[in-house]
Amino acid sequence: MSNIPTTVNASGISSCKLSSNTIATSLHVDAELIAVTLNNGSIHLFQPNGKHITELKAEKPVCLWSLAVKDTVLIAGGIDGNLQVWDLARRKFVRSLKGHTDTIRSIHIPDPLSTAISGSKDGRIIIWDLKLGKHTAILKHESQDAIRTIALKHDAAFAGTYAGKLIRWDLSTRQCRSVLNAHDGVVYAIVVGDEEVFTAGSDGSIVSWDLETSTQNKRVNAHNGPISILRPTDRGLISTGFNGVITSWSHDLTKLWSVKAHTGSVTCLSFNSQIVITGGVDGKVKVLDLKEGESRDDVLEGVESVWKVAVFGDRVMVVGREGGDATVWTVPLRSLK
Repeated sequence: MSNIPTTVNASGISSCKLSSNTIATSLHVDAELIAVTLNNGSIHLFQPNGKHITELKAEKPVCLWSLAVKDTVLIAGGIDGNLQVWDLARRKFVRSLKGHTDTIRSIHIPDPLSTAISGSKDGRIIIWDLKLGKHTAILKHESQDAIRTIALKHDAAFAGTYAGKLIRWDLSTRQCRSVLNAHDGVVYAIVVGDEEVFTAGSDGSIVSWDLETSTQNKRVNAHNGPISILRPTDRGLISTGFNGVITSWSHDLTKLWSVKAHTGSVTCLSFNSQIVITGGVDGKVKVLDLKEGESRDDVLEGVESVWKVAVFGDRVMVVGREGGDATVWTVPLRSLK
């Protein structure tokens, strides 16, 4: 059981202070569980209502930088290149998967549940057998550039590198299909659609690529500064980054709306069918109308910085720093109206 208290104010906003001198590095939210990783090696589990359940910590804690959860399996990736596998049903550490030699930046658990795929700054994409506890393949590429992000689509795996490349593999053959010079700088985000792939990078551009031919469809200069977040919406895409601007795009990369929401970098973004929630280094949590981009009141006050946000059901989860402490807030959507 948890010994970390959760307090609730008159507006129904709950808060839970985790620890001092730490930052949140990843956040997972689903209908049954919320998981937060910290740079001190802790994994905190919460109920969907924001009540703290427990803290998971390996025998030799290491800064965790990536997270994936599926059913009762939680996998966290550290700066030491190891993957921690946890059994959520028993709240027990299962094993460490060793194969990377640098920070693990991205983890996916595709169907079936018996496999996982990880991407690291060591330039490797590794496919793991979770039952056997060992890797079954290493996806190779000619550049060996450090991996920043990975995305999956059916039988294809995509990686964006720190050197600006977009790399594609065929998962059935484990062969590299293409290596594209996508951006001048880091590829921060990849969105895979039905017929095209979108990338966003530190050069401030968004690029549309043909999924079959791997040729460029369109490139737009989207932001005055690096784009760190790119997400798919029903209307197209939403992007943000270091300049504090949130922009909505159609599928053909026509700008729908653009709003200056933060002073400084936007660190996180989440949305549902009606609203967009963003957090930034300025300590603000902004609410925007998804269709028109109209800004609403700030969600919280007195926050020093915001690291992660997530809209789920009738709540918004916010992870940030208040009074020097890593803190988790659960905000009812009704309080935003």
